[in-house]
Amino acid sequence: MEPSTFDYSKIIETRESKEINVDFEGVTYKFKIRDLTWAERNLIISRSATFKVNGMSIDLDFYFRNALQEMIVEAPWPKERTSIVLRDLNSKFGELLQAFVPSPFESTNKGVDEEEAKK
Repeated sequence: MEPSTFDYSKIIETRESKEINVDFEGVTYKFKIRDLTWAERNLIISRSATFKVNGMSIDLDFYFRNALQEMIVEAPWPKERTSIVLRDLNSKFGELLQAFVPSPFESTNKGVDEEEAKK
């Protein structure tokens, strides 16, 4: 395939955001979030992992807060305050936001077996 005719749009993650609402104690909080790219997700997982002789552990607090920092495009607070707000969130509200973050334990190729991925 000629490099000039290759359509990258099929393999590149779009940077478009989507609107989400988080309903908490009778108030609806509006956010705009975007999906993490493959590389962003892997980098956050790598930075949150600790490798030991008997296995690996993941700092889930680090993973979810950093993933949300990358994903949140607009929030009810100023963007530059996101890391501070996420650190101090009420646990119930934090769990509602966390539901939008992909699990660090899930495979990104859901439903694709090894043979299918090679095609």
